[in-house]
Amino acid sequence: MRGEADVAVFTNGAQVEHLFRAAADEVALRAGLGRTVVASVGPVCSEVLEAHGVHPDLEASPPKMGPLVALIAERARAVLAVKRA
Repeated sequence: MRGEADVAVFTNGAQVEHLFRAAADEVALRAGLGRTVVASVGPVCSEVLEAHGVHPDLEASPPKMGPLVALIAERARAVLAVKRA
């Protein structure tokens, strides 16, 4: 990740698996995700992120798209400010 994204949103574990399979450099990918807000639709998706060494900053509850979008809108800016401080 080249720092062009502020938020990475994952709506299922398969997305995470595909991202890591496609990554040329998993270490660089993890580092890039460490500088972005990582948002997960719910605990199942978060487990897959954690298995790849990525801690989600935000996790929707209940695990639905609407609550995920609302959570991102409410908290992503503050989380990003802390991560990039």
